[in-house]
Amino acid sequence: MTAKGKEDQEKRDHYLAFVSDPETESVVKAVVSELLLPYATVLRGNVRSAVDYLLKKRSPKLLIVDLSGSDLPVSDINMLAEVCEPGVSVLAIGERNDVGLFRDLMNVGVTDYLVKPINRDLLARTLSGAAERADVAATGPRTQGGRTGRLIAVMGARGGVGSTTFAVNAAWALANEKSRRVALLDLDLQTGTVSLMLDLKPSHGLRDALENPARLDSLFVERVMARHGERLFVLSSEEPLTDDILYKTEGVERLLGILRNQFHYVVVDVPRSDPAVARFVLSQSSVAVIVTELTLAAVRDTARLVGLINQDSPSHRVIVVGNRTGAYRKGELAQSEFEKALGRRIDAIVPFDPVGALEAANVGEPVAARSGTLADGTRKIAAELGGAGLSAGDARRGGWLSKVLGR
Repeated sequence: MTAKGKEDQEKRDHYLAFVSDPETESVVKAVVSELLLPYATVLRGNVRSAVDYLLKKRSPKLLIVDLSGSDLPVSDINMLAEVCEPGVSVLAIGERNDVGLFRDLMNVGVTDYLVKPINRDLLARTLSGAAERADVAATGPRTQGGRTGRLIAVMGARGGVGSTTFAVNAAWALANEKSRRVALLDLDLQTGTVSLMLDLKPSHGLRDALENPARLDSLFVERVMARHGERLFVLSSEEPLTDDILYKTEGVERLLGILRNQFHYVVVDVPRSDPAVARFVLSQSSVAVIVTELTLAAVRDTARLVGLINQDSPSHRVIVVGNRTGAYRKGELAQSEFEKALGRRIDAIVPFDPVGALEAANVGEPVAARSGTLADGTRKIAAELGGAGLSAGDARRGGWLSKVLGR
C-alpha cells in the first residue's frame, strides 16, 4: 500500500455517529467507550450532516445517523446511500415509533432502527452485533443482502475497437465528475494497457489474487491497487508473455465481490481471450457496454455478444457504443445499415479524433480529462452509465444516449 493509502486508513473512522441532542450523544459515547470500539467518533448533527461529511471523507465501517426532525427519512437515507461506500452498515435512530417506517428503512438497507429515548443496554447489544457484521463485511465480499457497488463491464466486439480506452475514460469520469470511489480492473494480465493509459505501474499481486482466491480479502486487494487521483483505484498486471496464466471464474467472482463491497462503481475491461471469464463478468454486470465499430464483421460480433448477454441475463442492461466513427469512412457501414443488421439502435456514437486521443495517450492522461468534443461526449456517456434510470427495455430499444449527445 502506498504511504497515501496508509495515511487514509489511519485517518478513517471505523465507527462514526451523528446525533442531534445531548442526551443521545451521552448514551452513544458511553456505549462506544464500554464496547472499546477503536477509531470511533461521535459528532453532533443529523443525517444531512452525515451526507455533507461523507462527501469529503472516507466512509466508516459502521455509521449511526439521527433521523429526528426529518420529514422524509427514507429519502434522506437514500441520499446518504449516494455518498456512502457500499459496504457501510448504517444504524438509524429517531423519534418516530412507527412499524411502517422501520420496514421502509430496512428495505433501503438500514441495519436497524432504534427509537428515542435510547436504551443503553439495547444500543449496546445492537451496536455490538452491527460492529461484528461490519468487521466481517470489511474483510470480504457480502454473501447475502446489503447494498453493493455497480459493476460496469466493458468489452470490445472485436479487437482494436477502443474498448480499453472507453473503460479507462468512463472510470476516470465516474471518479472525477461524479466524485465516487471507482475501481478499474484490467483482466488482460499480459497485454492489458489500462495502467499504461493512466501512466501507472502495473500491479504485482493481481495474478496471485486471481489464481489463489482463498487468499483474497479487502486488505490484500488494497495493497495491490494503484491509485490515480483521490478516487480512482486500478488493478492491472503485466505478466511475462512466456507464462501460462491460469485463473478461473472463482477468483474473479471473489475479487468482484470484494471490490463491489468497497467501491461505488467497479469498471472491468473484459478481455476477449478468455470466453469463460468474459461470459461470467458480463452475466454479473449491472451494465454491459459493447464497444464496436461500424463494419460488417463488427455488426456480426456485436449481435452475437448482445444475444449472449440477453440469453444469460435477459434483465441486464446492454449498451452499444459505436466508437471511432469516421476513422475508415470508405469502409464503414452507414449507421442505419448497421442498426438494421443489428436489430436495435446504437446507444451512443463516439467520433474519431486521432489528434486528441494520441496526445492524451502520449502523456498518460485520459481523454475525458481534456477539453473538446470527444472529451465532452465521453464524460456525458460516463455520467449516464453512473445513473440508475435506465431500464432493461430502454437499453434494448436503444437511443437513450442520443439526447445526451445531441443526435
